[in-house]
Amino acid sequence: MIRFTKHNAEQAADRLYRFYFGQMQDEICVTMGIPAPPEVAELPPLIDAEPDDDVVRERDPLSWKGLPLLLEMERRHIQRNLANPDDSLPSMVPVFHFENAIETAMLGGKVRFMGTRLHTFGDPLEPLIHGYEQFAWELPREENVWFQRYLDAYRFMVREADGEFALGFQAGISAMNFVVQLRGTEQAYADMHEEPDNLKRLLDYSIDFTVYLHGRVNEIAAAHNRRLYGDHPLAQLGANPAPRASVDAYSLCKPGTLREWGAEQLARFNRLTGGGDLHIHENSRHVIEDVVEIPGWRCVRFTDGPGRPRSFDIRHDLRRRMRNVPIGIRCRKEEFLQALAERTLPGNTLYTGFEAESLDEAREIMDKVRDYRAGSGRA
Repeated sequence: MIRFTKHNAEQAADRLYRFYFGQMQDEICVTMGIPAPPEVAELPPLIDAEPDDDVVRERDPLSWKGLPLLLEMERRHIQRNLANPDDSLPSMVPVFHFENAIETAMLGGKVRFMGTRLHTFGDPLEPLIHGYEQFAWELPREENVWFQRYLDAYRFMVREADGEFALGFQAGISAMNFVVQLRGTEQAYADMHEEPDNLKRLLDYSIDFTVYLHGRVNEIAAAHNRRLYGDHPLAQLGANPAPRASVDAYSLCKPGTLREWGAEQLARFNRLTGGGDLHIHENSRHVIEDVVEIPGWRCVRFTDGPGRPRSFDIRHDLRRRMRNVPIGIRCRKEEFLQALAERTLPGNTLYTGFEAESLDEAREIMDKVRDYRAGSGRA
């Protein structure tokens, strides 16, 4: 029995399982926002406003100093979406605000954390690996304070969250993303020509490192997540979504680079963890043909940005290029509803990014979504 704090949790879990495991080839999934109910809308602000709330500066990361705040933010999100009929289940990654430098910090490197009051991210002060001959190739040591702060974020949520949401895993710093962090951007790419053997070893090590973290997180959070999923088969992913992966570092590389430098390692990670939930930015769509060859993706999500075609506008092309891999696309409500009526939404796709005007409208949309079967029409 599903125990998530959401009215339609069992239905959402059933649909998400079918989606992630390739059983919705002509069907679609949807996640959307709904207006906050009065009991949430009338709550006082989580923080008292300060003049520099939105100023990016050096700060202590929220995943260390702001865990109670992150917990309350997630609780409010859950309250807001308690009756939301969409295809989502409550989950969070408590270490998200450590992103981009925590791996360096866990290995003893020098980092700083930057951001606004409600969003922090890491920045290595210098490359950890100046020369491969000096690198110890060791996994994080127990006494490393940042390693323990990372694990403490999961311990806090397991202890305090009372089974309200699943705990996910951030696997974005793997393969060349890991190399860029530890070697510095320019040297990471130069290593393809100057240090190919050591680069291959570092790519392998990146997966050893990430799989080790995944295992340590599971020691803390797996039982917590299992209680939420009960005996539902979606539990095999560990959380919703699957471990969150990234190929951002390949945005600067020519097509085919991922195939040679990282595909083997990412496939190993997917195999060992049950599959990944990947995002591809609008400036990285040239990696699609490499990505689709890597087995184990549970969903590949596309982002949008200035200067590139919107993913919704090229949805049929993205769907074709991604073959049978489930994908996620952002869209506006009006265009989604029009394409839904015209049956021009490709199946095997998660549509997200819009908000219903009311709970009643959200229910009407989801009734149509669950009945939808992709036609042969194109926008």
